[in-house]
Amino acid sequence: MQPRRHPTLNADPHKPPVGWLIASGILQVDRTVRGYYLRQQAVNGRCHTRDCRRTCWVDVRRLQADGLGALRMDQVKSLFKCQRLDGCGMVFHDELKAESLKLESLCGRRAVTIQLRCRGCKNELKVAPEHLIARLKAEAKGGGDTEVRDLANLMTGACKTCGKTAWAVDVAWPDPETWGGRRMIDLAEPTASGPIDPLDL
Repeated sequence: MQPRRHPTLNADPHKPPVGWLIASGILQVDRTVRGYYLRQQAVNGRCHTRDCRRTCWVDVRRLQADGLGALRMDQVKSLFKCQRLDGCGMVFHDELKAESLKLESLCGRRAVTIQLRCRGCKNELKVAPEHLIARLKAEAKGGGDTEVRDLANLMTGACKTCGKTAWAVDVAWPDPETWGGRRMIDLAEPTASGPIDPLDL
């Protein structure tokens, strides 16, 4: 395999990282064979049944070359399972490093923000990644190399509306291929570092 491309290495800052897609304005990992191929994400399986212990490796490059890029990876995984009467014990492991998305890779992209949603009252707050990095550094909790998937565990501040401390974190990324997304990008204010208000991490 060729060296994996980092999410920051994208000529158009409004396009999502390689192997990712935009769904309803939210950045998501592309779970198709094509997405795994573009991220060069390895998928391995191992059966834990005592009289089997079969192992397998999903060749996403071959599947993509054979025109199967639109298949979802969960469909592919099910095809690798056997037909034992007592069920297949195959467990798959996706290389999570390929899904790494650091805060610094989101900086400098107009209208791209971190969306914080309270699981209690569903209240939402959108924060520029530059602001979030500044706050994490001030609290000695992280910085630009902090991964987006780790943010929910780092947020200890309570929601200003309901007082609960249960956050869901997404990356809000306007789709430049739609009129609404392009409009949001065009109207977005340039980002600048500073404190987060009213959220305390």
